[in-house]
Amino acid sequence: MVGLTKNLKQLMQDTSGAVIVLVAVALPTFLLMLAFVIDIGLVRLTGHRLQITASAAALAGASQLPDNDDVRSEALLYSAKNYPNIDGHPVLKAADVETGNWDGSVFVEGASPKNAVRATARRTAVNQNPLQSIFAIFAGISEFEISRSAVAEIEPGNGCNSGGFFSGREVLSGSDNNYIENFCLYGDDGVKIGSDNEVAAGAIIAMHDFSGFQQGGNNGGVEDALMEAEYDLVLPGLVAGIIADMKSSSITNMPDFITEGPVYINEITDSTPLSPNTLYIVKKVADLGSNRVISDIAIVAKKEVKVGSDVTLSNVVFATPKKILFGSNNDIGSVNYCSEGAYNIYLFSNSNIEFGSDNYFRGVQMGTKKELKLGSDVAGMEGVHAEAKRNIEYGSADTYGGCDEGLESVFGTSEFPVGLMLALVK
Repeated sequence: MVGLTKNLKQLMQDTSGAVIVLVAVALPTFLLMLAFVIDIGLVRLTGHRLQITASAAALAGASQLPDNDDVRSEALLYSAKNYPNIDGHPVLKAADVETGNWDGSVFVEGASPKNAVRATARRTAVNQNPLQSIFAIFAGISEFEISRSAVAEIEPGNGCNSGGFFSGREVLSGSDNNYIENFCLYGDDGVKIGSDNEVAAGAIIAMHDFSGFQQGGNNGGVEDALMEAEYDLVLPGLVAGIIADMKSSSITNMPDFITEGPVYINEITDSTPLSPNTLYIVKKVADLGSNRVISDIAIVAKKEVKVGSDVTLSNVVFATPKKILFGSNNDIGSVNYCSEGAYNIYLFSNSNIEFGSDNYFRGVQMGTKKELKLGSDVAGMEGVHAEAKRNIEYGSADTYGGCDEGLESVFGTSEFPVGLMLALVK
């Protein structure tokens, strides 16, 4: 009897089997936790990547509207760049690229006017590329189906009529600027503004990605103006052709105020007489000096075009492969630019266009393959459309204004100066 009791006590005190039982009970819970941490994290990462792909595809497709075939081809191309095929199966198929109408809140496939594209990137069984689980398989989940959509709208060309600065890199501005309705700032790499600026309703501050935006303090209306968008620069690509046209013997591509010439001249100085309505082809530098009134001329120079200070200009075209340089206190452009309905100052350079301080601009169009620098204490800015492949920099001004109907250009496309503006809307 004593032996039996001893054996029972030993059996009850033996816990080696309890560890096995505990592991057997806890293992499924542990694996589910792994599934949550690892698999759910992988799902979120994949969803983020699909969203980026859908956004890029929608923007690329919208740039080709209204042609459906071109829309799909461009969307598929950019989808593949952002998310390569999974075992030969793409995340975006042609059927998942839809065209239709965006009315400000809802996308309707096939509706008119056709102004938007919706792209849906998928990792699903239908696409034969679902996301395979790692640990969730122990919970009976072998794969995940994930899809993300984006809608991009092409604006119908009713913005930027008041003017704008469009840079292939960054727009860098000072403080105390007032941007009126339909004035646009666009920097492909970003826009950076100072403090105490006022941005009116209808103005646009756009860039490829919001991460490129920086601002100082006390800026009003900025949040409503911000937009992720793409803008195709027009003017820098025209510079070489404009220079070549002006150097030819024909003046048919000039504004109406140029009717005579061309006149070939070695150089221009501040004492060189200039005949009105004439195109000048200058072998060296064109230095127009200071304290004078200059109007109704066109100059294409092999070297720099220079304007000093206290000069009044209207109805001019300057073009050069070198720099265009202005001093300070110049009155640039016609006071009647709105009623005339067209730009009256055209500046084109393969290098920088640079200004000093306290210049006033009216009805000015500028295009450069390098940088545009407008100096400090800008006296005024009305009806100005400027494009630079590199940075655009300027200081402070009272108001950036313009005309409600916009201005016509002798140079550029029929949509000019608005150009093509795309925006992710959903």
